[in-house]
Amino acid sequence: MRNTAFFALVIVTGVGLFLYFNAKQPQMVLNIDNRETKQSANKVFMDVTVSSQNNYSSAEQKSISSATASEPTFNELVRPEEAAIWNEWCEDRGYDVDGSLTRSYDALSDEVLLTLANQHDPKAHLVLANRIIAAQSGLNVSHEALTKAEGHLYAASVLGYTSTLATLSELRLRVAFKNPKQKNVILADAYKFLYVGVKRGDPNSITSLEVLNKTNPISDQEATMIMANADVVYDELSEQRKLLGLPSFDNSVPIEVQAIVKRVQQMSFNNELMK
Repeated sequence: MRNTAFFALVIVTGVGLFLYFNAKQPQMVLNIDNRETKQSANKVFMDVTVSSQNNYSSAEQKSISSATASEPTFNELVRPEEAAIWNEWCEDRGYDVDGSLTRSYDALSDEVLLTLANQHDPKAHLVLANRIIAAQSGLNVSHEALTKAEGHLYAASVLGYTSTLATLSELRLRVAFKNPKQKNVILADAYKFLYVGVKRGDPNSITSLEVLNKTNPISDQEATMIMANADVVYDELSEQRKLLGLPSFDNSVPIEVQAIVKRVQQMSFNNELMK
């Protein structure tokens, strides 16, 4: 098993938002109950609280990123049967556990990828979006490139990925920083996609919400409006799935996945106490 891949996937640092700017697969941080409701999602907005338990600070989350050889390894933290469930669940959500998610697609031409995307292949949409994003420089995202990338990310979200919702939020942040006069309106979009991710049970969206609310806080009134808009987006995604003949979204988080991250977070918490 791959210790490095596991730890990189589980822990996000306080500057984790830059990950999507480099068009890499997003990291995973998990702290969610699989019965996430609108009420608890609202609490994320209002109180910057991920859940009622195991909600550690950015510093505590960050501590594991510098794990030493003396700390538990992947094999020590995770049972083999849990690892299989972890890998499958992450890949179904569009997260790259060990670099293998889209490896077979990397050598394909854009034309071939477009053909696959038109056949409703989420991996093809993800690779195309990543290529478009990677071709942009810093915050200088052209409107055409942004529209194309967002189209692929949205399509992948319809097909079941949730990593793409957090990436959609990151693209909105790029635009917000580039257009200060429209910053508040565009930030609302960034929040909106993250809230959709919360409804989908996406851990990275929850953590990104926490970070975004600390750096760009919003009022209760703004939060209410954003959540209403997010509900509309969620319903649109669900309706498009239905038109494709796909089942309803599965927004659950397996207990095995929750257990893995709780152990990692507890180790991180213990490390912080020992500093």
